[in-house]
Amino acid sequence: LKIDGEYHVQSATPHDPNLIPTTVSVAPAAGLTFGVPRFPVASELPVPAGVPGPRTIAAYRGTVYVQVPVHVAEDAALGPRTAEVTVQTQACTDKMCLPPDSTVVKIPLTVAEAGTAGAETDPALLAAARQQPYADNSAGVPPPSHPAPISAPSDTGNGPSAQEQRALIEARAYHPSNSQEQTY
Repeated sequence: LKIDGEYHVQSATPHDPNLIPTTVSVAPAAGLTFGVPRFPVASELPVPAGVPGPRTIAAYRGTVYVQVPVHVAEDAALGPRTAEVTVQTQACTDKMCLPPDSTVVKIPLTVAEAGTAGAETDPALLAAARQQPYADNSAGVPPPSHPAPISAPSDTGNGPSAQEQRALIEARAYHPSNSQEQTY
């Protein structure tokens, strides 16, 4: 998640039950099972004076990573898949909160023969995600020691390549009211 300057988004576990937590969910895909998302350790931001409730909020700022473990079934058919990831956030400044917003991101994946070495599509991004501290996984699912590399399918000429998609995503600052992302 890339969060624009003055904004923060509520963590996956906000202190105040009235705040909308950040959630990440992945739609089922043939032959793939997605595990419980691992969220980053939240920053504790001070609550403005006069606001009742907890004195800090648990929030994310800047760029943070969420890991979602993927298990490939032994009988999964080989070939491309698309993981449809829904991210829900509530963005706020120190003065106000925007309405909750959901964004759907489609991530191309390829199921290859067992034992096939996958190429990391973006080693720098994966290295940054590995270095970020993650919150305790309270769901009891052991965290992966190293996310499995997933290679994007080769460019088929249908739309931008995986690298072009990533560049477009990275160039776009998070702002929950971008008109092209509104769904009604």
